[in-house]
Amino acid sequence: MQVASFFRNKKIFITIIIIITGILLALSAISKNNPVGRFLSDHLAPIQESLHGFSEKIRLGKEKNRDIEELVKENEALKKELMLSNAELNRLRLVESDNKQLEALLRTKDTYPDYEAEGAYVISKEPGNLFDSFIINKGSSSGIEENMTVITDKGLVGKITSCSTSYSTVTSVISDSDRIVAQSTRTGDIGYIGTNASDSSLCTMQYGSENADFVMGDELVTSSLSSVYPPGIKIGYISALKQEEDSFGYAQITPSVDFKHINFVLVLRNH
Repeated sequence: MQVASFFRNKKIFITIIIIITGILLALSAISKNNPVGRFLSDHLAPIQESLHGFSEKIRLGKEKNRDIEELVKENEALKKELMLSNAELNRLRLVESDNKQLEALLRTKDTYPDYEAEGAYVISKEPGNLFDSFIINKGSSSGIEENMTVITDKGLVGKITSCSTSYSTVTSVISDSDRIVAQSTRTGDIGYIGTNASDSSLCTMQYGSENADFVMGDELVTSSLSSVYPPGIKIGYISALKQEEDSFGYAQITPSVDFKHINFVLVLRNH
């Protein structure tokens, strides 16, 4: 019923508009000097002005709608352009970050003139936040072998534990079951570094407390007593000390390498 009423009212409205329009056309054809013309002019002029205003509002409304549509289109285009610009900016930032890391690795390469250093990048890692075990894009075809040392510009990462023709697996110091012979750069005292049971991002060092002098902040490097790693590679620093009654001391070691963010590494060959 409401729909029928709507269309009926709409038809009536259109009919009225047509009638008034016809009258106005007739008005324009009648001379204003004629009494009838003057009468029609005086009484229908306000209606004519109202209709003109109504038509003008419709025209302006249509123009406004067109303007809004154009603004919406421009806004969408700008959003797309901004999104593409942000994506390009992020890509350039990644490229810049990678370039800085590669430059740092090249400088590190010169630190070990007795070894051939093979650059590689990470192509896969174990689930989790830490790079405790990961795969690099170089293998035996690049001269990579098991037990070769893996480093970054920050220090010791770990060693190659398996390799194929085109890729290798790296086991990092924070997950290596084999203990590392470490040495204090301050005193030369020796300790043995292994995994940390309570925090997988750290390491634990055991040492003979009667003969060793370790303090908070001591820097630790690989020792010449190691059968795997070249001497002098930075491992980390002592961030906590704990004395035990069994004549052994224990130290918490914070690695110098950020094991949450590793992209590029160097593999030291001919060790």
